[in-house]
Formats: sequence, structure tokens, C-alpha cells
Amino acid sequence: MKLVLDTNIFISGLLFPKSSAGKIVSLCLDEKFELCLSKSMIAEVERVLFYPKIRKRLKLTDSEIENYCSLLNFSAKIFETTHTKAKVPKDHKDDHILATFLASEADYLITGDDDLLCLNDQYQIISLKDFVSQFGDAVRRN
Repeated sequence: MKLVLDTNIFISGLLFPKSSAGKIVSLCLDEKFELCLSKSMIAEVERVLFYPKIRKRLKLTDSEIENYCSLLNFSAKIFETTHTKAKVPKDHKDDHILATFLASEADYLITGDDDLLCLNDQYQIISLKDFVSQFGDAVRRN
């Protein structure tokens, strides 16, 4: 199954490794699911990991943050985000995430962002809770 994970899933997974977000991220990094990202998404993860509040909670060094982002770059299939239909009406800063989802033709975009979730009538955009509800066996099995 091909998945695009929003930045909030990566951050939640790092903050709470035993949570559903942590398990989904681990499964993607272990290639149990095909992780689809773009350079802009990895840059966003890196930018958020450098936020003082996040750094303080995770206690990550610059080198650890850079290594994590390199791991994402290595583990994921990277897509160009030039898709013209990718418009998130309530938050254009999320256009690149939708563009990645469309370019990758992933099965699901997993997010906690309401601005993206409100597009679930048009696209396979799903909350983490709903993904685990539908595919929990695959998550628990691994």
C-alpha cells in the first residue's frame, strides 16, 4: 500500500513512538508500506524538527535531525510536486502535500490537518484514527 504521511504524523510518531503514528511511521521506514514524499515535505519535516519547542521535547541534535531527514529521503519514493490540480482551499501552504499525494498516486494521504481532511470527499485523505480503524490488522501484524 502506498502512503503519503503529513508532517504532523511524523512529528507525532517521533514524540510518541509507541502510538499509532509511531507505528505507521516505523512501518513505512521498514518498507512494510510504500512511503511517498516530496523534497518539500521532507524540508517541512526538517523545519518543524528545528522548532525550539519540538527540539526541546525530542532532545535531538542538529546531526540527528539531519540524519532523520536523510533516512526519509532514502526510505521514501520521492515525487515532483508540479500537479496543477493541487489546491487546498483553506490553506494553500498545504498545496504541496496534496500535490505529492496526486503525483504519487498513493492509496492514502494520512493527516491530522482539518484543511486536508475536508477534501476527503474528493480524495483518499484519511485521519490516522480512521486508517488504523480500517487497516489496524496490517498495523498490528507488523
